[in-house]
Amino acid sequence: MNITKAILTFVLQSEDYPTTAVNRKLHNKYRNYIAENYKECKTSIGLSSRGDTRYDITYIAFLNHGQTVKQGIYPVILYFRKIKKIIFAYGVSATSTSKIEWNWNKIGISTPRTLSELFHNKGWSIYDKYFDSFVHSYYDLDDFVNKFKNIDITNTPYESTFNFELNVNDLINHFNIMFDNINDEGIAKERQNEHRHWLYAPGEKARKWDECKANGMLLLGWDPIGDFTQYTSIEEISSVLKEEYGAGSSYMNDKLAIWQFLNDLKIGDIVYAKNGVSKIIGKGIVVGDYVYDETRDEYKNTRKINWTNIGDWSTDFKLPLKTLTRLNIGDETISKIESLINADMTPSIPSTHFSIKSIIEHINETGLLYSPSLIKRFAFSLMAKRFLILSGLAGSGKTQLALAFAKALVEDKEKQMCVVSVGADWTNREPLLGYPNALKPGEYIKPENGVLDLLIEANKPQNASKPFFLILDEMNMSYVERYFADFLSAMESHEAIALWKECNNECESCECEVPERIGLPDNLFIIGTINVDETTYMFSPKVLDRANVIEFKISIDEMTEFLDSIRQVDCLSICSKAAEMGADFVKLANCKDFDNVEATTDTLKAFFTELKSVNAEFGYRSATEIFRFISKAHKNDDTAEKMNKEEVLDAAILQKLLPKLHGSRKKLEPALKGLWKLCFDPSIKDTMQISRENIEKAIYKESADKILRMYESAYANGFTSFAEA
Repeated sequence: MNITKAILTFVLQSEDYPTTAVNRKLHNKYRNYIAENYKECKTSIGLSSRGDTRYDITYIAFLNHGQTVKQGIYPVILYFRKIKKIIFAYGVSATSTSKIEWNWNKIGISTPRTLSELFHNKGWSIYDKYFDSFVHSYYDLDDFVNKFKNIDITNTPYESTFNFELNVNDLINHFNIMFDNINDEGIAKERQNEHRHWLYAPGEKARKWDECKANGMLLLGWDPIGDFTQYTSIEEISSVLKEEYGAGSSYMNDKLAIWQFLNDLKIGDIVYAKNGVSKIIGKGIVVGDYVYDETRDEYKNTRKINWTNIGDWSTDFKLPLKTLTRLNIGDETISKIESLINADMTPSIPSTHFSIKSIIEHINETGLLYSPSLIKRFAFSLMAKRFLILSGLAGSGKTQLALAFAKALVEDKEKQMCVVSVGADWTNREPLLGYPNALKPGEYIKPENGVLDLLIEANKPQNASKPFFLILDEMNMSYVERYFADFLSAMESHEAIALWKECNNECESCECEVPERIGLPDNLFIIGTINVDETTYMFSPKVLDRANVIEFKISIDEMTEFLDSIRQVDCLSICSKAAEMGADFVKLANCKDFDNVEATTDTLKAFFTELKSVNAEFGYRSATEIFRFISKAHKNDDTAEKMNKEEVLDAAILQKLLPKLHGSRKKLEPALKGLWKLCFDPSIKDTMQISRENIEKAIYKESADKILRMYESAYANGFTSFAEA
């Protein structure tokens, strides 16, 4: 399920049930899904009428709590049944309009267009409802309705034709930008994941272009007004511009450029550099936040950018004169510029979408030696569940893989990564979360390892789209349940961890940086590494159930390759190489839907039954996370040699079901034999004896290999466990 599917299903239901029955139909999973994804708003879905013609318009409105569709202004999606158009609009109630002034300048719109104007210009049938509303965007759905009306929409892919998610978020966010009194943190957080397009002039006649190219920067003038962050509104910027440059102008374009450069231009956005009104000279991806650089002689307002295309492309159309211009979604200017750039031999822009293929290439460039399947399992496991445990032989590369992956995706490794070696003396949460100073009321002692600083940074609204990584090295050097209990609880409850009673501004040493409670935000990924020897402790089922567990084993072929071509490892070379993908990785990890997995259920039922015989069965949470892992692997594997469905399910079984197995030979031997058979096709499973020779015949080869090793260990030692020394 996704937003596009939910909205289109809503449209078809409106076609099929043009009576009050649609209201009942819309109180199903599709309505609930839309409401759940925009739960910070009050979502209203239903039908409207005009005159004697009822139910010509169906709507999805995003309201403030306490507001109704008959009151005020609000973002709304309208489907006009008669003309088969869906319109995203800044809605104005026909019953009771608001007198609030529209702040179009805040979103870079100079001339908003009403629905009335749109309908008149297009020659569409006239409606008298919502005509005072303003158009954000619209779609023609004639072909869609005719094609899909009589088939099962839930199994029909149409994302390539329609993608409403950006439009919905853009509509709601623009509405909230215009009205400061409408504050919705959940929506603002989604806005961080959008990648928008801008036109930028690097000084008069592009005189700062050489410096921008050489240093990977965006530079903006207006130095006399100082640091842009001191201004909290466009009106404030307008006033100071008039003071510095004279009151003879409204400075409409100037103040908007300043405001947008500071507030609206986001990391991941695409910028086209221009020279005059008819030439494009570069294209890049924003990689840094706003910085006021006092050390510069001029153009002290800066942002970091990765220029991916540099050239000289003349346009046959006029570009805006403004220093900074936001290009709206669907603007023809974007496609025209892209056509010019793509026609050149200049390397195309790296994708801002997460690419496991690129990640594998970047990691290989460091000199580290990992199989592509291992890197895939690592990435897709983190997408499925933001807690991952890496187990295996000391020196097999567990920590290095975690470090390489994190370094590639972060912009600032000092702020977005924290690597901590777990101590044998950790008996409570203090090494991770610190503690209030009992001797000095109002003072909180933060751990020097930076874990709490990482959590505070990750929880900042402006960092919501950035990935943050907490890497706990040798996690089982102490009892995990003792020092990690608060984290384990917060992972499932999604509630904040209580730290202390806030100091009420009495704390000078920590400057009140430590809140009363701290959550584990959706952009935080926790990776633990474990070794198994006489100095470590076993994990409990409680811990293992909350994570994917990936075992590192070095094959003879891998060791041979390493010994034949020993190379220097340079992990610094990977830093920020995939930072443009970071926001998309966070977004993918927070997408909880999964594909139809009916083909998987019979296999999972069989494993459940066998595991239950030794009290190692899995629960609803594990089953859901298995489905999620399978979905992530199927949707996001962009390599030439994709993991097939058997390989994906094999990895899921190995990572999620087998880790909880431990016990005596007497207890586990029958279960291991039963699990072994489940790794083979039903037609031959009863003839497959437990032996290394038969592994190649298995459907789930990795799981079969692990079961064999556990079986051999049980025979040799009288006891066996998933974790091997």
